[in-house]
Amino acid sequence: TGEGGMLTTDDEELADKIRVLSLHGMSKAAWNRYSSNGSWYYEVESPGYKMNMFDLQAALGLHQLKRLDDMQKRREEIAGRYQTAFQQIPGLITPFVHDDGRHAWHLYVLQVDEKKAGVTRSEMITALKDKYNIGTSVHFIPVHIHPYYQKQFG
Repeated sequence: TGEGGMLTTDDEELADKIRVLSLHGMSKAAWNRYSSNGSWYYEVESPGYKMNMFDLQAALGLHQLKRLDDMQKRREEIAGRYQTAFQQIPGLITPFVHDDGRHAWHLYVLQVDEKKAGVTRSEMITALKDKYNIGTSVHFIPVHIHPYYQKQFG
């Protein structure tokens, strides 16, 4: 979808909660306020996020649905090779996949047990890049570590 992805469920109650959370915590009425039968009035029912799609993302997502099975199969093949290779390396913790779940494999997250690996995460990242030309990254650095949040909130 260009940004973020898609969530599906057959649980209508859960879908309603997700709709509220994905639009700043605003009530369902907020979704209809610009339609001809909508109202300007809405309420913020809970903390929420800015995760609503715009039309172009929705169109892209609908088009990608046709390729979903092929894309997922390819990601599963790659993740399977990673699992086989990385599970043999002491100190690397590979992703856990529930038997009754389906992983999107948007990211392949490895954790480094520094004691067992004998190197730090940073040393591992540097070695993979310098020795093998394998690019890796820390996808999300915890908010409390960033200077702005340390200055603002201690």
